Amino acid sequence: MELPGALEADAVIGTGRRRLLLGALALWAALTIFSRLGGAPVYIINEGREGVYVRAMLDTGDWILPSVPNHVECGETIPDKPPLFHWIAGAATGVRGALASGRVLAGSELSRRFDEWTLRSPSAIAGVLMTLAVAVLGARLIGERAALLGAATLPATWQFVQQATYGRVDMVFATCAACAILLAGVALTSGARAAGTAAFAGLAVLAKGPLGLVLPGFAAGCWVALRSLRARSLGWLQPLPWLAASAVLVSIVVPWYGAALLKGGMALVRSHFLTENAGQFFGEPMPLTFYVTPWLADSFPWNLAAAASAWQALRRRRPDAEFLAVAWIAVLAFFEIASYKRRAYLLPAIPLAAMLAGVWLDDRLPGPASRGTEALSTAIGRTLARLPGWSAPAAAVCLGIATVGTLAALVTFSGTRFPDPLYTGAATIVGAAATLLAGAWLVHAVRTGDRWLTFAALLVALSAACAGPVRTAQIGEALTSSPKPFVDRVVATLPPGEVVSVRGLGDDPSLLLLLYFPFPDRIVVVPQAEPPRTDPQPGFHLLGPDEWTWLQSRPEFPASGWRELWADVLRGRGLRVPLVLAQRSHSR
Repeated sequence: MELPGALEADAVIGTGRRRLLLGALALWAALTIFSRLGGAPVYIINEGREGVYVRAMLDTGDWILPSVPNHVECGETIPDKPPLFHWIAGAATGVRGALASGRVLAGSELSRRFDEWTLRSPSAIAGVLMTLAVAVLGARLIGERAALLGAATLPATWQFVQQATYGRVDMVFATCAACAILLAGVALTSGARAAGTAAFAGLAVLAKGPLGLVLPGFAAGCWVALRSLRARSLGWLQPLPWLAASAVLVSIVVPWYGAALLKGGMALVRSHFLTENAGQFFGEPMPLTFYVTPWLADSFPWNLAAAASAWQALRRRRPDAEFLAVAWIAVLAFFEIASYKRRAYLLPAIPLAAMLAGVWLDDRLPGPASRGTEALSTAIGRTLARLPGWSAPAAAVCLGIATVGTLAALVTFSGTRFPDPLYTGAATIVGAAATLLAGAWLVHAVRTGDRWLTFAALLVALSAACAGPVRTAQIGEALTSSPKPFVDRVVATLPPGEVVSVRGLGDDPSLLLLLYFPFPDRIVVVPQAEPPRTDPQPGFHLLGPDEWTWLQSRPEFPASGWRELWADVLRGRGLRVPLVLAQRSHSR
């Protein structure tokens, strides 16, 4: 197969320059993603779910299939997803704990070191790795300059940055699945080995279950079907080492699933295969228009460039970009067909769209292919050199606006425990000023017709907005919706050694309680599915409004020893549940 023209640059561009660019790209992605990573408390139930299971791993030392007996999810007390995300978060907790204490920690002592930063660190690490994967693996498909351009759009994509700062499995899964798809494209278009594809598909399975194999297989299968229809034959697939790839996949997936099946039995089958995969794909369908707004808004404007590039690739039949176009459309179609839908499910399509956008940009930015990387590496210098004479006063105005906005944000959140206000304020000022200043540069670049300046200003504006004011807004939302003050109040009220029973809250909202309650052995959540209402035993109880009303309506309530201690509201994203902390001193 004829190599893309941009690949010819490899003979001209030095290894040192490539490494420098990759290092700068990784640093940029890390600064954007890791900025104030632990600044927001957990207030999303999905984050709470993964955090509960990481804490259970650390508490019990069971890294295969820890049980959380005081919480029921998918009808089971075991994790509803494989443990790759939890392993990374647990390892990060261990490393931070050892560095802070100077010794190796374990058990409850280690689990109490677990915090928001370590919960989100797997997603943040995966986000940086995805950026590098697009630049490195993408170069083997579409050429070095196009791959670097595509990778540069990721830290300037709102959905990518947002999901990389959430403690959920989606970013880890998306990174593994995207790498599997890219390596499958390399293997199918150039005849390279498929072992790397199998390895990343296996890791994707360990991140989110069978979907890790199904999604790359579906994306690559659509390309195989298209090419086979054109060739009217499947003979071109025979030279690929399928047996070796299968052995790699089995060696990664089978050890954990084998051990988990021995430990969990049918509970694992019901949770991982039936409920989480088959149930969500074939269950009650959600509206077909669900993904319209997320697709249009969450990766704008690069999704539009990707759509234009995909159309051109399919029309011109360029093998490398055509594979990306088919894979991108296949991933979007797969999640559109699935019954259950979430915005984060589109994440595996983001790196494919970024590479297609890189192809589109590569065709339109000036400079021959052999000088593409040099042009990219000097884009910032060219931006500074082309600033208009009014840039200094414009920067001062932008900085003043950003300062006022930041002070207003700090005053707004002054009633909450705002984390590191000086650091948060400085980060917001810098981010807001950079966003506004880059916006001014963008207007100037569009007026002068300088394409490199336009691209660089757009990248800086979007990336600075994600790391600056947008991140501040997210932290503010989390602080106003945080369950931590509620949990702190419960812990402060309980006498030493006492256990609190939670009734009438529901399984999912209880995750936020379980995550922040510092003593897992002193809180018991009564499952939502428990059929009859029973007369609670003496002790401390957190009761939902229906439970408390039911108890009060009983004739024996006045003599039953109940005493209301206080009432408050448990908050979270879209969650506002009134609860009563009551004590029963004796039974009737």
